[in-house]
Amino acid sequence: MIAESGEPRVVGVIDFEKATFDDPMADLAKTALHAEYHDPAMAEEVIAAYGEADRDRLAAHRVLCLLDERIWISDDRPEGWEESVERLDALLMDVGS
Repeated sequence: MIAESGEPRVVGVIDFEKATFDDPMADLAKTALHAEYHDPAMAEEVIAAYGEADRDRLAAHRVLCLLDERIWISDDRPEGWEESVERLDALLMDVGS
């Protein structure tokens, strides 16, 4: 993404690798979860930058993304997978409370 005004400069990068022709809240949920993993405060910034987000649909897609990641990690078992599964389980438990 390029700045709208001033000198041309990169202000953002979009990774379309897992983007879909699906509900935009699904893509936003994936992006916010990725941001949250690296810096929890960033997730809300990503959502705010999106603009008008349907929070109910976003919450539902967040759960689906967590489950998808949980299944992938427990099946593929990359290095450190046990710690990742524990963290994902904790996030899923928070959803239920």
